[in-house]
Amino acid sequence: MIDRQVDDVHTRWDVSSLDPDVELLVRPYASCGRRCELRCAAVTFVSYEDSGMRGPLGTFAQTETAVVVPGCRHRPLTMSETAEYDVDVSTAAWKTTAPPAAAVLAAKADGELRVDGQAYKIVGGPMCHVDERGRPYKVTILSQQLRG
Repeated sequence: MIDRQVDDVHTRWDVSSLDPDVELLVRPYASCGRRCELRCAAVTFVSYEDSGMRGPLGTFAQTETAVVVPGCRHRPLTMSETAEYDVDVSTAAWKTTAPPAAAVLAAKADGELRVDGQAYKIVGGPMCHVDERGRPYKVTILSQQLRG
């Protein structure tokens, strides 16, 4: 556990699952100078692997592997709405910032995120950010959610 007192804000992170060589970068203020109230969430990173024999349609059964990563920030970016025929489909893009845990770095474009019971499809792959010494300090992942 990391406890940190910044002004009147007391923050606690559970970093027991992180690599001990990784330094965490704590930013209590936004780049504009205003105080940020970050909501740390536990994000579940889900990956799928083919297993077993091919089925009658030529596809494999897939097994799901889920890993919970604490200390992530999950927030919306944009939203668009498309009306086709009798269906109204909304697409919301989300951005997740996570610590550089192994499950986060291994996320693939066909994977999925789950936050508070909601599923989000990963778009692209993880974007690793490194400090001046070349060590990763955060990973950014873009995802989207379709509703309709």
